[in-house]
Amino acid sequence: MFGKRYYEISTEEVNAFMKNGSNSTLKFEQFVKTYRLKNYYFLYISKGQSLYFPKRIFKSEEDLAWFKKNIFDRIE
Repeated sequence: MFGKRYYEISTEEVNAFMKNGSNSTLKFEQFVKTYRLKNYYFLYISKGQSLYFPKRIFKSEEDLAWFKKNIFDRIE
């Protein structure tokens, strides 16, 4: 149902690149809510639509700390 994708995240936007070659860009201002589980981070665009990021995808603790500080905590 869902193909493989990868994300490039900056303080301005999140770019999603799909395996089939398509991509989409979400500006930081489009995110309305965050939610965190033990091993996942969710960024909500609307009540029923979100991006999720498993904690394991971050290559280092520094990458995870950057994401929390510059993305996740700014939306809350």
